[in-house]
Amino acid sequence: MSRPAKRLGLIAIAILAYYVILVGVWASRPLEDSVPVGLDWTPTVLVPPKGQQLVSQRVDCNTLFSGDARPDEPLPALTEQPKGRDALAFQREPCVLVHTDAQRNFAINTIAVVALLGGLGFVARRSKRDGEGDQVAAARTAVGAG
Repeated sequence: MSRPAKRLGLIAIAILAYYVILVGVWASRPLEDSVPVGLDWTPTVLVPPKGQQLVSQRVDCNTLFSGDARPDEPLPALTEQPKGRDALAFQREPCVLVHTDAQRNFAINTIAVVALLGGLGFVARRSKRDGEGDQVAAARTAVGAG
């Protein structure tokens, strides 16, 4: 095996290792989402009072390979607000955005890996063909010189 062929083989192994790690570590883990829920007024009733604050709620989601973005379990309970204040509420559907973004990123990575391996195959085939052409040219020179 020639030196460029070994190098191309190592590059192919590195690309495949990247993809396996991507699938094995990132894509198979459950996702999580931090969903804005509104202004929390409970700190204003503390002694001494503090200002209200914007809060988000962490929600556990399914993996990107599951059909549903969120498990069937109920959403986490939100903090009860003081009287006269609006209750906290999820301002968007939990997990949907994170799930679709993860699927999109996975598709982009898959396409990139396939394109890289295809380009690597093209380069390997091209360099092999160029090497055969050099051998043919050398044989013709040797026959013509004799």
